Amino acid sequence: MKFSHRNVDGMESTVVVELKGKLMGGPEAEDFRDMFKGLTKEGKIHVVINLKEVDWIASTGIGILIRGYKTVREAGGDVILVHVGERTQQV
Repeated sequence: MKFSHRNVDGMESTVVVELKGKLMGGPEAEDFRDMFKGLTKEGKIHVVINLKEVDWIASTGIGILIRGYKTVREAGGDVILVHVGERTQQV
């Protein structure tokens, strides 16, 4: 899994997180969790997660997303998933 994030012009507290590859856990999971903690510390509490380029999600991947969601919600924000593929919806 690879991920990056970008700010949304004109919306200080909003960020788009781009995921790519297989969302299965592993060493990137900790980095992903740390990214959410860093974003909330910066006041980025409205997070859009783009799953367009995610070709596989395991149950561990769902756990990673839930932890990110929990981190953002505890900071008073929200998380939106976009471009959720049919296979991902089934999981």
